[in-house]
Amino acid sequence: MEAFLKKSFQGLDFFYPVTRLYIIALGIVIAFLPMTELLELILSIVLIGTIGLMHGATDHILFINYRKLNQQTPIPREFFYVYLGILLAMGLVWFILPLGAVILFVLFSCYHFGQTQLQYLPISEAKGQKKFLYALWGFIALLAIVLFNSKETTELLKPFLAEELLQPFFEFRWFIVGFGAVFFTIAILLVKAKRKWKFIAFELVELGVILLISYHSSLLLSFALFFGLWHSLRASQVQIDKLALKGKFTTKDFIIKSLPFTLMSLFGIAILLLINTKLELDIHPFMIFLIAVSVLTMPHMFVYEKFYGFHDSHE
Repeated sequence: MEAFLKKSFQGLDFFYPVTRLYIIALGIVIAFLPMTELLELILSIVLIGTIGLMHGATDHILFINYRKLNQQTPIPREFFYVYLGILLAMGLVWFILPLGAVILFVLFSCYHFGQTQLQYLPISEAKGQKKFLYALWGFIALLAIVLFNSKETTELLKPFLAEELLQPFFEFRWFIVGFGAVFFTIAILLVKAKRKWKFIAFELVELGVILLISYHSSLLLSFALFFGLWHSLRASQVQIDKLALKGKFTTKDFIIKSLPFTLMSLFGIAILLLINTKLELDIHPFMIFLIAVSVLTMPHMFVYEKFYGFHDSHE
């Protein structure tokens, strides 16, 4: 079964069309299931709190890998210096300039989401064309989730942005997302690769499915399905396979090694939610959750950038 899921198109390592078909089917089924708000909340928390957090809870392993250390090496001090330094810096930005933190998080997340989705493209990680495609794909996917859940987005961003500033974007959402999709199609057509119609078709179908899910589901469920399935699940699969190139690393290893930091992350998020409740702050609980995720994500994105660069076979 594992080998079946890893089947890919010739010349496109880590693409995994079979896995992607399963993700598309699973995403649509979950999105269209009749669910109560409570069940939707539980499912979303499970998706984000398990595979969503776990795919970033092995960053210490990726750090050891791209530093060319033995995989059995204890976690180096440098990892904690880098990770905690970026984490604290992002937390400081949220404290001093919340709107700036929102913008920073969105921009970096767009790039990171696109990186997970498109890292298979036969272009060097150092090329500007590839980095642009990363940011563009992630931007379109996030736009779909945000713009097609206007009421929830407005409520979520209320402490940072006035509703009047967001309204024009909601009114022209179809045009904005459609223009972005056309622009992305043109940009990816310029990629020099054999049989590129195959992966271009996949990318457009997946963007269409993300749009469909966002249009039909709530903001929370749309984001949970995107973050858990499209981003985290595929990121984990690619991560495991790239680590296995340098030594034995299995799905079981991934689960075991990710558990300590996953539990620590969940504990930290729970503390933030408790503080928000006790102090009666005018911030939506989901926003608190996103703030916590953003603080954790910034060092995670730094590590992933280095990891993908180290495993770049298209230099």
